[in-house]
Amino acid sequence: MIYQLPNGKIINITVEQYLELSDSDIDYLVSINFGDFPSSHNPFDGSVIGKTRKNKIFYNDLDHEEENDDNVSIPGTKGNLSSEELDEDLEDDAGDIANS
Repeated sequence: MIYQLPNGKIINITVEQYLELSDSDIDYLVSINFGDFPSSHNPFDGSVIGKTRKNKIFYNDLDHEEENDDNVSIPGTKGNLSSEELDEDLEDDAGDIANS
Protein backbone atom coordinates (compact mmCIF):
# COMPACT_ATOMS: atom_id res chain seq x y z
CA MET A 1 0.00 0.00 0.00
CA ILE A 2 1.11 3.57 -0.52
CA TYR A 3 1.45 5.72 2.61
CA GLN A 4 2.06 9.45 2.48
CA LEU A 5 4.35 10.84 5.14
CA PRO A 6 3.62 14.22 6.78
CA ASN A 7 6.29 15.86 4.59
CA GLY A 8 4.40 14.86 1.42
CA LYS A 9 6.66 12.01 0.39
CA ILE A 10 5.19 8.58 -0.24
CA ILE A 11 6.45 5.14 0.71
CA ASN A 12 5.33 1.63 -0.21
CA ILE A 13 4.64 -0.52 2.82
CA THR A 14 2.56 -3.58 3.60
CA VAL A 15 -0.56 -3.44 5.72
CA GLU A 16 1.27 -5.24 8.52
CA GLN A 17 4.05 -2.63 8.49
CA TYR A 18 1.47 0.16 8.55
CA LEU A 19 -0.28 -1.35 11.55
CA GLU A 20 3.05 -1.59 13.41
CA LEU A 21 4.10 2.02 12.67
CA SER A 22 4.42 4.29 15.67
CA ASP A 23 4.65 8.07 15.72
CA SER A 24 8.37 7.84 16.42
CA ASP A 25 8.82 5.57 13.36
CA ILE A 26 7.09 8.15 11.18
CA ASP A 27 9.17 10.97 12.66
CA TYR A 28 12.32 8.94 11.95
CA LEU A 29 11.33 8.35 8.30
CA VAL A 30 10.71 12.06 7.87
CA SER A 31 14.01 12.98 9.56
CA ILE A 32 16.10 10.80 7.23
CA ASN A 33 14.23 12.21 4.22
CA PHE A 34 12.94 8.76 3.26
CA GLY A 35 10.50 8.26 0.37
CA ASP A 36 9.77 9.91 -2.93
CA PHE A 37 7.55 12.77 -3.93
CA PRO A 38 4.55 11.72 -6.01
CA SER A 39 5.23 11.90 -9.74
CA SER A 40 2.12 13.99 -10.29
CA HIS A 41 -0.45 15.87 -8.30
CA ASN A 42 -3.17 13.48 -9.40
CA PRO A 43 -3.96 11.13 -6.48
CA PHE A 44 -5.38 8.60 -8.95
CA ASP A 45 -2.21 8.47 -11.05
CA GLY A 46 -1.48 4.82 -11.82
CA SER A 47 -4.80 3.74 -10.35
CA VAL A 48 -7.01 1.16 -11.99
CA ILE A 49 -9.72 3.81 -12.08
CA GLY A 50 -8.04 5.51 -15.02
CA LYS A 51 -7.06 2.28 -16.81
CA THR A 52 -10.50 0.93 -17.61
CA ARG A 53 -11.62 2.75 -20.71
CA LYS A 54 -15.10 1.85 -21.80
CA ASN A 55 -17.10 3.60 -24.41
CA LYS A 56 -19.84 5.58 -22.83
CA ILE A 57 -23.27 4.61 -24.07
CA PHE A 58 -25.79 7.35 -23.98
CA TYR A 59 -29.52 6.78 -23.89
CA ASN A 60 -29.98 8.59 -27.21
CA ASP A 61 -27.46 6.27 -28.93
CA LEU A 62 -29.51 3.15 -28.22
CA ASP A 63 -32.15 1.87 -30.61
CA HIS A 64 -35.48 2.43 -28.97
CA GLU A 65 -38.67 0.67 -29.79
CA GLU A 66 -42.00 1.87 -28.56
CA GLU A 67 -42.87 -0.25 -25.58
CA ASN A 68 -46.37 -1.55 -25.79
CA ASP A 69 -47.80 -3.19 -22.70
CA ASP A 70 -50.64 -4.75 -24.70
CA ASN A 71 -48.44 -7.46 -26.25
CA VAL A 72 -45.75 -9.23 -24.25
CA SER A 73 -43.29 -11.61 -25.91
CA ILE A 74 -42.28 -14.47 -23.64
CA PRO A 75 -39.36 -16.68 -24.68
CA GLY A 76 -40.37 -20.30 -25.21
CA THR A 77 -43.95 -19.46 -26.23
CA LYS A 78 -45.52 -19.17 -29.63
CA GLY A 79 -46.15 -15.58 -30.60
CA ASN A 80 -47.11 -12.71 -28.38
CA LEU A 81 -49.57 -12.81 -25.53
CA SER A 82 -51.85 -9.91 -24.82
CA SER A 83 -51.91 -8.60 -21.28
CA GLU A 84 -55.38 -10.10 -20.81
CA GLU A 85 -54.17 -13.56 -21.92
CA LEU A 86 -51.16 -13.26 -19.65
CA ASP A 87 -53.39 -12.39 -16.68
CA GLU A 88 -55.65 -15.38 -17.46
CA ASP A 89 -52.66 -17.73 -17.63
CA LEU A 90 -51.38 -16.43 -14.29
CA GLU A 91 -54.81 -16.90 -12.68
CA ASP A 92 -55.02 -20.45 -14.07
CA ASP A 93 -51.56 -21.25 -12.71
CA ALA A 94 -52.47 -19.82 -9.30
CA GLY A 95 -55.66 -21.93 -9.25
CA ASP A 96 -53.70 -25.07 -10.17
CA ILE A 97 -51.25 -24.45 -7.33
CA ALA A 98 -54.06 -23.81 -4.83
CA ASN A 99 -55.81 -27.06 -5.82
CA SER A 100 -52.63 -29.14 -5.45
